[in-house]
Amino acid sequence: MIILSRNSPTVTQSTELQCVEKGRKPVILDDEGVQVMGTVGPYRLRQPLILVCVGEGDPPPDLVWLRDGEVWDAEMDPGVSKEHRQRNTLVIPSLGREFSGNSFSCEANSKRLAEKPETTVIVSIHMPVQDTRLLNLPSPQTAGTTYEVLCQATGSSPSPSFSWFLVSPSGQNQSLDGSSIQDSLSGNLTVSRLNITVEKNDHESKILCVATNPIFLPVTATAKLIVNYPPEVEIYIPSDVSPGRLVEGSDLNLECKVDSRPPPTRFQWFKDNEIISEEQTLGLKNVQPENSGTYRCIVDNVEGSGDSDPVRLSVLYRPTCTNPEILPHRMESDEDTPGVDLRCQVDAKPAARSYRWFFNSSGGSFEIPSAKPLMSFMNYAVSKSGDQGKVLCWATNDVGVQSEPCVFHIVPLGAPHPPVDCDISDRTPGSVEVACKPGFSGGLEQHFILQVFEMINGTQTLVASNWSRTPIMRVTGLQPNTSYILAVHAGNDRGESPTMFVGGQTESFLPRLKHPSPDRLPVLYIIVAVLCSVMFLSIILSITAACRRHMMMKREKNLTQTQPILGNYSEKTDSEQSEPLMKRDPGKPIERKVSFRDCSCSRSHRLMSSVSNGTLNGTRTDSRNLPVQKTIVRSYSIDKLRARCPTCNPSGNIAYPPNSPPETTGGKNYNKSGGIIKVDSLGSF
Repeated sequence: MIILSRNSPTVTQSTELQCVEKGRKPVILDDEGVQVMGTVGPYRLRQPLILVCVGEGDPPPDLVWLRDGEVWDAEMDPGVSKEHRQRNTLVIPSLGREFSGNSFSCEANSKRLAEKPETTVIVSIHMPVQDTRLLNLPSPQTAGTTYEVLCQATGSSPSPSFSWFLVSPSGQNQSLDGSSIQDSLSGNLTVSRLNITVEKNDHESKILCVATNPIFLPVTATAKLIVNYPPEVEIYIPSDVSPGRLVEGSDLNLECKVDSRPPPTRFQWFKDNEIISEEQTLGLKNVQPENSGTYRCIVDNVEGSGDSDPVRLSVLYRPTCTNPEILPHRMESDEDTPGVDLRCQVDAKPAARSYRWFFNSSGGSFEIPSAKPLMSFMNYAVSKSGDQGKVLCWATNDVGVQSEPCVFHIVPLGAPHPPVDCDISDRTPGSVEVACKPGFSGGLEQHFILQVFEMINGTQTLVASNWSRTPIMRVTGLQPNTSYILAVHAGNDRGESPTMFVGGQTESFLPRLKHPSPDRLPVLYIIVAVLCSVMFLSIILSITAACRRHMMMKREKNLTQTQPILGNYSEKTDSEQSEPLMKRDPGKPIERKVSFRDCSCSRSHRLMSSVSNGTLNGTRTDSRNLPVQKTIVRSYSIDKLRARCPTCNPSGNIAYPPNSPPETTGGKNYNKSGGIIKVDSLGSF
């Protein structure tokens, strides 16, 4: 700043000005002297690169080559340059991949320049694909799964194009559509995408990715497909077997055929949702109706499970008896005729088409011509007491004849069987009750009759009777403490059963003796023990006395045998017997003295002896005038024939009065013995 003042002297100041010319950008020329800008090339690998940088200025600038911003060459070309011009030549003898895409800048440096102008070019090099690979494809693959496969190519300039192929094991190529190409920022990495769904038929096929550079040969990446899939199951049935018409007794093998990768790890056979085997082959031996059902096979591997289509097996079998029915049957006529309907119910597959009937009984056997499942028998009833009559039924279908027939037990309608196990269930001084078990009713409703007989003058006399629908009967009006004969029989519309006899006695009015109380039992035991001891002691004493008597008799016998008997024995008086033996006549025989024991008889014996001799207490007595006690033993002879029953009335409510004439009740004629005179004959079928 210069400040001027009026009073100050004139001041002169000089300034030297220097003019600096603005720098100009250098020019880059190729090896042919042509100016280049932007991108140079493209060059091939191993091709030399020559670029000349020319800069002008006053003073001329210094030229420096920079590679991606770093000083690469700062030496100027030797020799004389034109006025105000400098040159710097960039020489690369062999371009490698590292120079692809590099930027080379020529910078003009001058001390007088505030800015350093520069010119930049990018080197373009044509390069083949260096490496190609497939990514993002797992191994093994699962059938039915979609995968995104990447094909990555590196080192190619320009960016390559991609082609996708699927090559089968037989060599057939299938072109695949890949996605768009994605380049890296440097242009050295290029990626293509492919979405592919693999199937089980693609196993061992190859995926090919071909990266193609327009200048160089294409490069291919390959991946082999290992495709796993869950089991595909099918049940194999022999061609000569029809699963819907298996005959019982035949054999069948069902095989579980599997297509899977990897191989299956488990087999399971199901019948109607129930596991029956874990083998690959299911063997059915001697199939029966219970083998019918729905079969399927389930197989597992690491990829999952496979289920076969269900197979329905139907076993044909011959008829078997299931539930034979016996139904009542009555015909509409003037007089109803009872009977039964026999229904031959069988289980068969296919259904039975014919039936065979056969009658078998103790009276005979014959075949009944009929092919229907229903058979009617008149005047017959169901047997409940044994095999008196059997009707057999066989059914036939397409498989064969029924092995075991249906059996019906029937009997002709007739008189009932006698009741069994009859016994007196209750008795009072004036009544008796008899309880029995019913016998076979003869196929009709039966009733039970109780008759009471008393022995009067050696004859069975009916004194009371009663009847009941149940086998429990009671009669009243009897004498107390009296023995009777009880006769029980059953009857129905067809007749009466044989009679069952029971002996009984009414109660007495005398009170019954009470049983000894438990407190007196030990005393009774002591008394019994004492009596037994006395009896035992008496027996011992009797045996001892008998032995002593036997020994004395033997001793006397021996003594007699040692002395000779010289004459006959004659009785002597007491005085004669008292004489000593030495005074006896030696010519007379020695007499033996015998001693007899007196026999003390019982009073009854003496009484009977006296009576037999006609004397009693020294007095002659007539035995006819003696009072003699007699023991009367009651004995009964039971008439095995039907007892006379003038008081029976099985179909009425009140018994007949004694000695009344026979009557007719309920449409049936009864004789005096109580039997039915008129009986309908048995019907036939």
